[in-house]
Amino acid sequence: MVENGNGMSYRKLFWGFIFLFDFRIGGFDILPDFIGFIFIYIGLKALAGKDAEFKRAGSLALPLIFMSVLDVYQAPSTQASLLGIIFGLALTLLIILMVRGICMGIRNEAAKAGNDGLASKATNRWGLFLAVNILLILFTVVPVLAAVLFIPFFILSIISYVLMVSLMKSAEYSLLDGPPEV
Repeated sequence: MVENGNGMSYRKLFWGFIFLFDFRIGGFDILPDFIGFIFIYIGLKALAGKDAEFKRAGSLALPLIFMSVLDVYQAPSTQASLLGIIFGLALTLLIILMVRGICMGIRNEAAKAGNDGLASKATNRWGLFLAVNILLILFTVVPVLAAVLFIPFFILSIISYVLMVSLMKSAEYSLLDGPPEV
């Protein structure tokens, strides 16, 4: 089976999100985010003509590639610097806006294709992703909350992440330009 462009574009988004999973050993990110943002950028560039949301999200993925190179290593420390906190907040804000564009682009494409289930799924996944990241920002500003809510937040963030990855897989299989070529 030969895949068409849309399916491959969503597959790139899928792999991009896989690389955004933050797994560190000794401070080093084993799945470097910049590789994930490269995949996401390539996928969004291919989808840019389908919906303006994809184009906007792609314009955010490009600076995220370069910004995330600085995040490959995080020295284990007890206190973050003010510059580090500001950088982390800026990175989080750009990621929030990029993921919004991806989810709304999927929602719009699903609506055009008459796939109300996928459109609803994209909207709901965006809402959960936003809520988790607002909590993350709140924890940065009020660290005592992070200590109190760490376990529920950790579980919620893993759920949000898995659901976002599965949204990319659903889009890959549902939003094709037509039947796959054989």
